[in-house]
Amino acid sequence: QVGHVIPFDIKGFDGKLVAEILANEYGIGLRAGAFCTYEYIRKLKQISDAEDQRIGAEVERGITRNIPSIIRASFAMYNTIDDCDRLVTACREIVGRGVDFYRPRYQLDQRSGDWQPASVVG
Repeated sequence: QVGHVIPFDIKGFDGKLVAEILANEYGIGLRAGAFCTYEYIRKLKQISDAEDQRIGAEVERGITRNIPSIIRASFAMYNTIDDCDRLVTACREIVGRGVDFYRPRYQLDQRSGDWQPASVVG
């Protein structure tokens, strides 16, 4: 089976928020997290040693919201060009609206860093 993974980030957005928006508003499923590449993502996001130690101490207390993450789109042989175009169009719309458009529509779990539509939470 042939497949491809495209990691990306949208400046100013939490990756987990983007994944939730894409799932809820566009029906596009992808993942956000550190996956098995924490050290690489840490370098990409320029997380200092001191910041890394703070994040590690939080994780020991069960707080995972500040673990740096990226968004990962995975494609396989069943995906079409239309699927790719939908993802690009959705990301352009998200960027165009800006993070302030989405903050009142989604709520952040302060411990896990996961986002949910505000209507689900409240």
